[in-house]
Amino acid sequence: MTVLNVFHTNSINEDTLCSDNSVSLDEINEEALNKVKWHDFPPEQRSEAAVQLHSVVFAQLGALSHSMIEFGCSFTKAVAFVRRSAVRHQLPISQRTILLQHLEERIQTEKTP
Repeated sequence: MTVLNVFHTNSINEDTLCSDNSVSLDEINEEALNKVKWHDFPPEQRSEAAVQLHSVVFAQLGALSHSMIEFGCSFTKAVAFVRRSAVRHQLPISQRTILLQHLEERIQTEKTP
């Protein structure tokens, strides 16, 4: 994914970014992204990249926690994994809550005959 490459890059290509900061991440080619440092992004692009990364982490945590439960992992371990990973990746509290509530609802439906 393009956004993930942004976090491990070395230098900025000044021709790539407009002076009015109107370039979106989609308009920057892959090669240019490999040269842009995270802190060199304009605030709008930095925010957009963070939102995209949080969306990916949210989706992956949801899928992984669901799989953990399906394959017999305990509810406690799945919750601990989600909490640790969400904090590590700075997932917003609202998304953490949604993931944890979903796990709890899933366990409740399994207990109901």
